[in-house]
Amino acid sequence: MTDGITGVIIGIATIAVLVAVYWLWIRQKPLYERFWRDLDGIGIPKHLCTFNYEYTTNGGVKIVSTVAVPSSALSLIDEGIRNQIVRHTAAFPHWDKFATLSDYTLLFIEPMATNQINEPGSPALIVGGTQTAGTCIGVWVFAASKPTIVLPHQAATDWRYNDYLMHSAWHESEHIREFANDYEEFLRHTGPNDIHPHIGSFEASRYTQDHCLPRSIVKE
Repeated sequence: MTDGITGVIIGIATIAVLVAVYWLWIRQKPLYERFWRDLDGIGIPKHLCTFNYEYTTNGGVKIVSTVAVPSSALSLIDEGIRNQIVRHTAAFPHWDKFATLSDYTLLFIEPMATNQINEPGSPALIVGGTQTAGTCIGVWVFAASKPTIVLPHQAATDWRYNDYLMHSAWHESEHIREFANDYEEFLRHTGPNDIHPHIGSFEASRYTQDHCLPRSIVKE
């Protein structure tokens, strides 16, 4: 009996070590390869993510994009994520992870669909077979990349969907802040409970897709 228990313990320890080694190996991969691995994991193929541009917004958000991004769009990213930071910090003052703009990374990839009902003409992604305004990668155990926002670029529409872009950055950053600071809070805003914004008042909105789930937004 003792030998059997010892064998189980050794087996579990061996698996744990192998998983840790694998995770450390993944984290040593070049940055883009880590992005591609996690994007592929949610059904977004590499050919939609040929990254050619890198930027840093005035607030410090790192942007990696398949296309050139105008300064006006970079400012909207700062505005959106800042909205989240202010609200979450007020509600959870002890949360110290992803508490500043410079903690965030955002990927602009090729659009996979076009919205017909919610903000008609605006670009969207397809995640899990459902059309969505944006998503996140790195919000699971042993992800290759750190928590990262993923949005469709707006090059084909001259980046004119300003509110849509700002709110998409805001709402996706909510998932990242929660995942990094309180996993139970992160889980609480999944499924039918994923109504945006997670902190503060809101009213019904046309922005109804996020992470494949219903959303609502606050209008400032």
